[in-house]
Amino acid sequence: MSLGSFSIELAGSPGMVGYAAESGNAHSIGAGVETAFMLTLQDVDTLIDGIAGVTLTALAGLPARCAPRGDLATRRSIERVVFEVRTEMAKVCQEMADKCGEPALDDDA
Repeated sequence: MSLGSFSIELAGSPGMVGYAAESGNAHSIGAGVETAFMLTLQDVDTLIDGIAGVTLTALAGLPARCAPRGDLATRRSIERVVFEVRTEMAKVCQEMADKCGEPALDDDA
């Protein structure tokens, strides 16, 4: 099954996100079938947190996986790049949150 188009819309009720996807069967010719389902914003937040966690964990493991064994100079260089990438990602995410009017995170969190 291929995903033809995908759109995200805020649903009528607060706290819900609506998804609509047009999908088609590779063996049939004609118009695709549209399917729709609802997710709570908490479900979406949990999904985004999970994706971010996997991404950050993978980035953290890059220096050990990429540097030759015993080559600490190369490993430290890769660690610096990973730190820079994580910092850039955090900055972009913070700018996106500010643009959407999200409140600042508490220092305790």
